Amino acid sequence: MAFIDDSRIRRASQLTALSKAEPDDYFVVENNSELKGFKAGKVKTMLDANIIVTVGSGGNFATINAALTYLSRYYPLYKSRGYTAGVNLLADFVMEEQVFIEGLDLGWITITSVSAEVTIDRSKLTTLGVNNDYPAFSGNYCIMPNISVLFNMSNDGTATNRNGISLLNSRCNINSDKGVKNAGERGLLATRCSIVNARKSNFSGALGNCCHISTGSLLNLNEANVSNSGAIAIYAGRGAKVIAYDSIDVSNYTTYSVKVEYGSFVIVSQSMSDVGFSQTKNTFNGHGAIMSA
Repeated sequence: MAFIDDSRIRRASQLTALSKAEPDDYFVVENNSELKGFKAGKVKTMLDANIIVTVGSGGNFATINAALTYLSRYYPLYKSRGYTAGVNLLADFVMEEQVFIEGLDLGWITITSVSAEVTIDRSKLTTLGVNNDYPAFSGNYCIMPNISVLFNMSNDGTATNRNGISLLNSRCNINSDKGVKNAGERGLLATRCSIVNARKSNFSGALGNCCHISTGSLLNLNEANVSNSGAIAIYAGRGAKVIAYDSIDVSNYTTYSVKVEYGSFVIVSQSMSDVGFSQTKNTFNGHGAIMSA
């Protein structure tokens, strides 16, 4: 195992010119002002201060992809409670891109917004993702940035397989009242042992399933809004587990409010009516169970 030589670690105040940094140097950022003029990639960059970068007109970057590319070149040093980075979407920003993350841990980054909602231009979702879909955000064997934005997908372009967040064997945290509403097909798609914390999130109005969880994935959906689904509010299949216990809104579904298949489980509250369920509460069969607690 190779260890970092402390003599190679430099701080901004010790560098008269960043161009003098050598390939094996580790550059430690102490405050945001030191980021100005820094061309990431010249050195391995350790972070020992919180950073916020902005995206949109007048911001640091034009796209979310550019901001994440920049921040991913940093490595946060350990401290109690940690260092974090933020990507703040400025007013009037419209997401006209797809974000594909593979094999990285970006869980120390949080995406936020100035506006209460940020529009996703559905017509720009044209690149196929790992789940054979066209998502706004795609995670493959990774830890996604924290989503602290309520995205609203437009009606432009094709709706089929246009999903909000699509995960394969990945982890993601969606903060309260945030998520993707009015997705062309699924607001959230999680497959192959993905783990998602979406407590109090909003994936309402999807034209297909608001939340579609499968193949051993786990979803915390307590107190979430998955109303007005074009098909199923909550779908769990192929050994998936969904916790939807507290005050979840599954109203105005089209086909089912909750559906389980192939040995899956959804946990709901005792007060939740099983009208709209794919099977009676607290009964087991080959599809699994919808359990009340």
